[in-house]
Amino acid sequence: MKLSIFRFDPDRDKKPYMQDYEIDPETDRMLLDVILRIKAQDDSLTIRKSCREGVCGSDAININGRNGLACITPVRELRNRWCCAPCRASRSFATWWST
Repeated sequence: MKLSIFRFDPDRDKKPYMQDYEIDPETDRMLLDVILRIKAQDDSLTIRKSCREGVCGSDAININGRNGLACITPVRELRNRWCCAPCRASRSFATWWST
C-alpha cells in the first residue's frame, strides 16, 4: 500500500509536494505506528505526538481529506492509498511535517 505524506522545507523546496512511501499494512495497527516506522527510516520527518490514546490531540492530521488523530486511526480502515497532510485549520506547514 502507498502512503503519501505532505512535505515542505522552505529552505530547500520551492513549493510543497507529496512524497510516497510503500508500507505493509499488516505490520502496524494504527496510522501513527506506520508514520513512526517511516520516521525511523527518514529522520527528516517530524510528527507531534504525546499520549497515543486520542486524548491530547497532538497528532491531529488530515487523513484522506478528513481531519483525525493518527494514534486512533486503524490502518485496516484506510483505503489502498492514504494521504496525510497538516490539518486544514493549521496556520503553518510546520505544524505537522517539516524537516
